[in-house]
Amino acid sequence: MINMEETQPNIQYTIHPPQLVAFLRKSLKKRAEVLIELQKLSDAIPKDYVRGSPFCIFYFVTNIGDGFDVEIGIPIMEQFPSEFVKFRILPKLETFSIRHKGNLESIGQTYETVFTYAYQFGFPSQEFSREIYLDIEEEEKVEIEVQFIIHSWNSLLANHMVRVLGEKMQGKIMRGYQRFEIETPLQEKFEWLVRMLEKLEEVTNESQRFEILSGCAHFFPKELITEFKTVFDNARNSSTNLIDAVDKTLEYMKINPGGGSVPIRKGTRLYTTKNPRDPKAFQDAKTRIERMKAYCYCPIIRNNLDQKIPPFFCNCGAGWPKQIWEGIFDHPLRIEVIKSLTKGDDECEFCIYLPDE
Repeated sequence: MINMEETQPNIQYTIHPPQLVAFLRKSLKKRAEVLIELQKLSDAIPKDYVRGSPFCIFYFVTNIGDGFDVEIGIPIMEQFPSEFVKFRILPKLETFSIRHKGNLESIGQTYETVFTYAYQFGFPSQEFSREIYLDIEEEEKVEIEVQFIIHSWNSLLANHMVRVLGEKMQGKIMRGYQRFEIETPLQEKFEWLVRMLEKLEEVTNESQRFEILSGCAHFFPKELITEFKTVFDNARNSSTNLIDAVDKTLEYMKINPGGGSVPIRKGTRLYTTKNPRDPKAFQDAKTRIERMKAYCYCPIIRNNLDQKIPPFFCNCGAGWPKQIWEGIFDHPLRIEVIKSLTKGDDECEFCIYLPDE
């Protein structure tokens, strides 16, 4: 655990090891229901099995349009017989965290503080956040640890570079990134990124670059991929036409848009365009640079989109539809970046080539 006392005295960086948890996955209408469900979970766990403070994970990518998609959990020593709760190993998490004290109504300001801090130093978020409940006895005097979950982009980059190019080449291309501290200025990190991409371009072909960068994308929820795949498989089983099954899957996505913007099919290709990261800022933007900054999801480049960035960097964004559609087909697919901000376009568009029958 590292406490950044000089610039942000309340923000801590922590690596949380994997832990066994008992949990409930819930769809809730109101935030206050979290504490009610937490009490139900607590009552179902023998006290001797509890290993840590209760928590709630808030999922950002979800089919739930009205309310909250949450996982309420409690760390435990070992599993026990139960028909009410489920069990899983919560994976290792890297977090920035801050303590919220007071009432729940002002917790949004605490979130803004920790998210602003993370983005200030170029750290992307995973597709969920977590709250650890340290003291919730009195509703107006709660103490909650709000956690920004870090998407470990550099680690993913290194792993996929080793997989595609080997450890020796990965070390040469990524030389220097180990020196970065958490609060290394964002501009310095950006300049290293551009140099690294230029070196990567010199020793790879287009296919290798796509394979490496697309593997660094945010993780799309597996349960949603399973949901889309079930729709596709059911449609495929009732029709000999692959396109019919794809169209039925697209229709389902329009009603359950957990994956963001729904692709448009043109023949045997699907075209999908990213929605803006900050729709209001995008709509209110007065200049093209302001629109691009509001559109882009990557905190390390969105403040530098007026500078030259190797366009293949946005293969990372292609990893999002790649996960969805390769999961649906259970088969590798060709995916192409048609438009991107790094190419000078006003949006990011990807083409998914459907497989042969």
